[in-house]
Amino acid sequence: MSLRERADSAIRLLQPAAAYNYCMSDVRTISVPLSEREIKLAVLDYLGRKNALQDGVVINELPVANWSRRADLAVANGKLQAFEIKSDLDSLRRLDAQIALFSTRFDKVVVVTTARFLTPALERLPAYVEIWEAARKDDDVELRVARRGATREIKNKRILASYLQKSELVSFVRSSGAEVTQGASRDKLESLVDAMPLNRLRAYVLERLKQRYRREQDSPLLTRAERAGIISAATGKVAHSLRKVPSNKKVERGVRFDAFERKHGPLPEEMPSSVIARRKT
Repeated sequence: MSLRERADSAIRLLQPAAAYNYCMSDVRTISVPLSEREIKLAVLDYLGRKNALQDGVVINELPVANWSRRADLAVANGKLQAFEIKSDLDSLRRLDAQIALFSTRFDKVVVVTTARFLTPALERLPAYVEIWEAARKDDDVELRVARRGATREIKNKRILASYLQKSELVSFVRSSGAEVTQGASRDKLESLVDAMPLNRLRAYVLERLKQRYRREQDSPLLTRAERAGIISAATGKVAHSLRKVPSNKKVERGVRFDAFERKHGPLPEEMPSSVIARRKT
């Protein structure tokens, strides 16, 4: 049986709503899974309580490395931090590649996950990656630091410069005394940045990110996380009315394919890992 046929067979298992109560050796169910949205809201609350957002901005799904990856949440304050979230509805198939990339493009990387993935995350991720555990408690989501990480400031000027739009690069180079035109190529601008002080470039990048995303937070082109309920990304304030999911609403429920993957190999990335079902009262 081909991988596609195995994936199709697995999808058919998800179709009946009763699949969640069906006991199978290859598919285990999650009764009340924690979603990415719930964990994101909890992270924002946590950062707000720790005063980590007073002079910073939260960026939802920040694209990095020429849009090849997105950080689930990023914080630009005194440093640039990435928060990668692995909910009960996710898998760890892409985690190693994500962390390897984020570690070169952020000063600090934090993985926020649940009990389902906590042990493998602790075992496989480098010691400098901080790991938080999210757990449901009554109607709330609690976070705890399972392992402290380390701050490793970005030293590569080209990587720092990659966060700047071309117009911002031109302004930075001109402010340093160099004469360039708006028509200068990005490669030319970045080569000029190579000769400039790292601390000055770093401060400029952080400030531009703060200004850009504060300005764009009220744009109609909202990110997926903002559409899901994060209403004030710059201040970290969350709509409290969005914390609870009404009992008459539909929610995501996830199915675990751990045993299936061990036997048949990884599923395709586009393979759905959850279905929509009515929340039980």
